[in-house]
Amino acid sequence: MSDDCRGGGNASCAVGASAICPRAIYHIAAPTSRAWAGGDRLFGEVFMNRHQRSLGIALAVAGMAACSDSSGPVETTHVSMQDQCEPTSFNAALGAGTCSRQGTVTFAQFNSELSSSHQVAAWRFVPSAIEIHVGQAITAMNDGGEMHTFTEVEEFGGGIVPSLNQASGNTVEAPECAQITAADMVASGATFTTDVETAADVGTERYQCCIHPWMRAVVTIKS
Repeated sequence: MSDDCRGGGNASCAVGASAICPRAIYHIAAPTSRAWAGGDRLFGEVFMNRHQRSLGIALAVAGMAACSDSSGPVETTHVSMQDQCEPTSFNAALGAGTCSRQGTVTFAQFNSELSSSHQVAAWRFVPSAIEIHVGQAITAMNDGGEMHTFTEVEEFGGGIVPSLNQASGNTVEAPECAQITAADMVASGATFTTDVETAADVGTERYQCCIHPWMRAVVTIKS
């Protein structure tokens, strides 16, 4: 994706800045960025009087026909952002609301696995290798209990939580992670949709979670 598009996309149900508890993202507040919160946009309405109805019907039929070909509506590929946080231990350690779904990995187990293997296997993007085409986009769904991001980066690196960066061996923060805002934070059950790929994007893109930096995906864009 071009530099002008980095950090873009639509965050559906993404939390606002006032809803982020710093403890809920391991005591680190998100920096500022160019990213923007998404949402549906109303482009306009066309009102026809009684004498224009036949023309309006003809235009509507033509529009439906145009949308039925390969250059019609945007196709979306789905990615699942997953974790297995156990809410009692995570919320006790990091604050109420940190983990909002019932998982099987306690906070102590999370730290133990991260310390020994520099990642926690249950915290991941599925799939982690994605192939899409020009004209398509990616919708990332947070199926876990913690907050995550689906952030495009030039190169994989650390995120916004120094302790997790150090423990995972990602000591150099990805510059794109330093620019994220509350709009990039995807709460449990919410989604984030990337920008539509263009011909200029053909090649390889990288996405990571800027909280848990070992959560990564490589995207191949074809024409």
